[in-house]
Amino acid sequence: MTAVAVVRSPGAAAAARRPRIAVIAPEDARRRSGPSWTDTANNMARSLHRHAGDTAHVPVFSPVQRGGRLANAVARGVLRHPCDFNSTWLQARDWARLFRHRLEGFDLVLATSQTALFALLETRIPIVYTADATFRLVREYYPFYAGLPRWNVHTAESIESRGLHRAALVTYPSEWAASSAREDYCVPARRVSVVPYGANIDAPPPRSELERRDFDGTCRLLFSSGEWARKGGDIAYATTLLLRRAGIRAELTVVGCAPPRSVSRDVVRVVPRLDKDVAADRQRLAELFLSSHLLFVPTRADCSPRVFCEASAYGVPSVTTDTGGVSSTVEEGRNGHLLPLSAGPDEYAALIASLMDDEPRYRSLVHSSREMFDTCLNWDAWGRAVAARIGQLGLADVQPLRLRGDGPDGADGARDDERRLARGPRDLRAGDRHR
Repeated sequence: MTAVAVVRSPGAAAAARRPRIAVIAPEDARRRSGPSWTDTANNMARSLHRHAGDTAHVPVFSPVQRGGRLANAVARGVLRHPCDFNSTWLQARDWARLFRHRLEGFDLVLATSQTALFALLETRIPIVYTADATFRLVREYYPFYAGLPRWNVHTAESIESRGLHRAALVTYPSEWAASSAREDYCVPARRVSVVPYGANIDAPPPRSELERRDFDGTCRLLFSSGEWARKGGDIAYATTLLLRRAGIRAELTVVGCAPPRSVSRDVVRVVPRLDKDVAADRQRLAELFLSSHLLFVPTRADCSPRVFCEASAYGVPSVTTDTGGVSSTVEEGRNGHLLPLSAGPDEYAALIASLMDDEPRYRSLVHSSREMFDTCLNWDAWGRAVAARIGQLGLADVQPLRLRGDGPDGADGARDDERRLARGPRDLRAGDRHR
């Protein structure tokens, strides 16, 4: 796949070439489905391609990483002891060895979600790092990390500190995470920025679609998550039962995970896991959002779930928990409502009943949810903000992609733009060089 050419208007002075940006992620960032960071890294690459420079995905997978996954599986499944192989010096050294040559010819690196990707990398290329939490936060927040052996925790903390100080710019989607980088790891405040993430969708529906959502007395709740327990599935189910007992026709649709057998399928509709790499599944997910009144995910622990951004794109208010970094994505009264972690089914049922009993209030929340997506919970907003910070820090001479549709070519140029933007980032294969 060839790089996207820059198009300049006739007679314009020759500008500096667009910087070349390498995108590295611990998973295959060319895919749409799988771990949440695959689609996120893909959208980040596309956004920086539009607003900063020419991007290319650099492969990271190696036999060492494959062996690490096997070690993780054995430790967790057989020995019943958690282990995080990505947070080891062996993995960090292997990634440094891989990237030593694969980054030749690049002007900037975007690394996502794992500081081990670049903590030991010897390069003069500026590194921009983004994640939704620090290791200190997840270690004290998620039960899995609380069980890591001491050597694993000590190594992970050392790698995190080294990586954060190695990065020229660190961005997080929440102040919760950014404050940890500043306070727990003493990263200078000028190198830490809060930039909300966007929705991992192809395109938002027209605003006119938001008006078609039925308000016929049935309360349609959507629980979209890959984890039932951690995301508060039991609370969502109990809340639905309470609403029904109160005479409200409540329907709960679960997509992404399988509830326990104790959950009645007469009350809960379960949609099999949808694959975002499949167009039909993406369309099915869009239809679920458009037909739902509320995204109801009373999560127990979360950093920055992109599903709340996606709900806002469809004008679906979110009802969730004020925990972790959630409040940076769901703003109370603007694109949803947040209840404290101590809230139970009674409190959630009362909140949902009050919303469904006040159509004007609900309709206003629908429109303000979409407004929040349009202004800040989209990847273009993320790309523009990160490109601006890159320029302010002098890390690269950012060059937004010039589009033919903005010039004398009119509609024909706009169609060319769509084709060029659709191609997006290059796919840098092993052994290839981006010069």
